[in-house]
Amino acid sequence: MLGQSHRAGTIAVVKILHTSDWHVGRTIRGRSRAEEHRAVLAEIAGIAGTEGTDLILVAGDLFDVVAPSPESEQIVFRGLLDLADIAPVVIVAGNHDHPRRLEAVSPLLELGRVRVGATLKRPEEGGVITIDTGSGETARIALVPFVSQRAIVSAGDLMALDPDQHGGRYAGRLAGVIAKLTGGVSPDQVNLVVAHLMVAGGTLGGGERSAHTIFDYAVSAQAFDGSLSYVALGHLHRPQEVLDRARPVYEAFERRQEEALVDQIVNDSAAGGPGVVGAGDTIRALNEGRIRTLVVGDAVAFPGAECPSCGMLTEQPQPRCPACEAETDELPDIVERAVQRIYLNHGGVEVVFGKAAEKLAANGGIGAQLGQELHRITGTGIILQVLAYLVRSGSPDSLDLMVATNYASMAADLAMEGARGRLVALRGGTYTNVPLTVTREGVKRVDVEELYDSEQYRPQIRHVGGKPMFLY
Repeated sequence: MLGQSHRAGTIAVVKILHTSDWHVGRTIRGRSRAEEHRAVLAEIAGIAGTEGTDLILVAGDLFDVVAPSPESEQIVFRGLLDLADIAPVVIVAGNHDHPRRLEAVSPLLELGRVRVGATLKRPEEGGVITIDTGSGETARIALVPFVSQRAIVSAGDLMALDPDQHGGRYAGRLAGVIAKLTGGVSPDQVNLVVAHLMVAGGTLGGGERSAHTIFDYAVSAQAFDGSLSYVALGHLHRPQEVLDRARPVYEAFERRQEEALVDQIVNDSAAGGPGVVGAGDTIRALNEGRIRTLVVGDAVAFPGAECPSCGMLTEQPQPRCPACEAETDELPDIVERAVQRIYLNHGGVEVVFGKAAEKLAANGGIGAQLGQELHRITGTGIILQVLAYLVRSGSPDSLDLMVATNYASMAADLAMEGARGRLVALRGGTYTNVPLTVTREGVKRVDVEELYDSEQYRPQIRHVGGKPMFLY
């Protein structure tokens, strides 16, 4: 199964391939399934490569029996190394695997980027590992191999208690183990668990050992803290209906992500970084095309205005556009229009709830992350200007669109040729490019009386006889 995990406070994504319960060595009425297993593992490796996987988690039961044949070992180890050619691999032992056999070969497997959790260990002794992924994130992974009831509940307990009592003790103690292993989670890492166990309410798929899946071995889903990015489980042989059980955990995780995002833009705004908060600064950044992700609180709405001529939004209703002086249209909810604009410009929108919404409300109820990559590279402030809208009045006509398209094409050609410091231009009615320094070569004047109707705020074209197609 492919999954995506986000580190809290960022938009980075770690792509995980989660697989388990290969049961290599299983036969059907004495007939070998070795070739099937080879084909399936090759297919899994192909998927991992095609999808650009960052991390591969194998949640136990690689083998079907604790004493596998040499052929089965060759299939499993070859499959693991093929996966490790694509991304780091982490495995835990299942109830069908022999933990000491896996531990014996773990030093060799680790040479090939395969980390092994064969037996339960303390966090500082190998029960928790960290891996730097291909996406640049650090994954913190808690390893929970299969633990038998006898291993976690003393023999005396087993003899003295009824089955439902020692079943509850197993679940409670294993939940304590999981809490210990996941106790050091950090918002700066991708926090994962790989475990071979049964969660209470899980549905059997057939082929599991019933002695290891009945009530005695069920662990509550609440054992897994909501701060975890992803929990990779093995043991049950069918897809599980987990939405209702996972929703509280997922929602808790989402609220933390939202709170981190709001904290980030508030802090960036205060420090003059790539963030703005409040209606005025956010709408201004939207008009300038600088928003990467718009962030709004749940149910936030306030009135504003939109210019039908140049498209400018204002956070307060006003009769005329401050950019082109055209009459504006009042908007009962400018937030809704801002969201539409962001989607049309292929930006992101995050609606936040709970504490994140409260923090954002204290800062105006709306904010944004700004796209600052060009600023970081060039050190120059960047404003995105939609060609032909604010440069002249009114909606662009066919000539405006043609010139703007040709300008863009010329600029792309210059970039592909490696040209620097050039400006596309029209000179004498001809497309050309000139040095950027021309912008500082004296005052440039426009004959307003000849080319512009200052009463109607519109261009005017007259006395064009003998002039080139593009006039000036």
